[in-house]
Amino acid sequence: MPTSSIPDSTGSPMNVSTLITYVINDPVAAEFNVENLYEFISNSALEVVKTICGKFKYRDNDPKEVSLLADGNFIMHEMKTMLQSRCDIAGIEVMGFTFIDISYQPHVAA
Repeated sequence: MPTSSIPDSTGSPMNVSTLITYVINDPVAAEFNVENLYEFISNSALEVVKTICGKFKYRDNDPKEVSLLADGNFIMHEMKTMLQSRCDIAGIEVMGFTFIDISYQPHVAA
């Protein structure tokens, strides 16, 4: 997924890009249940990223709180699970869903 501007749970805008690896296990479902497979995966991934980023802060001073920056494994597992539930109808198995880049936008970080 190319870089997108997505707010975290506090509303601070972030630059986020992700990498999705997947396998098409059921080509018939992929052909008949979605019109454009690439757009379907891309739009579903963007929806998942917006949902996840909206739930958590980019960084939290409290180590007990989950944050996008500090708890990458948990966040990636949640994203993969959410994306998988959306992709089941298309016969797609999501192998991985990870952040390539996640950072505050330059005007926020300054």
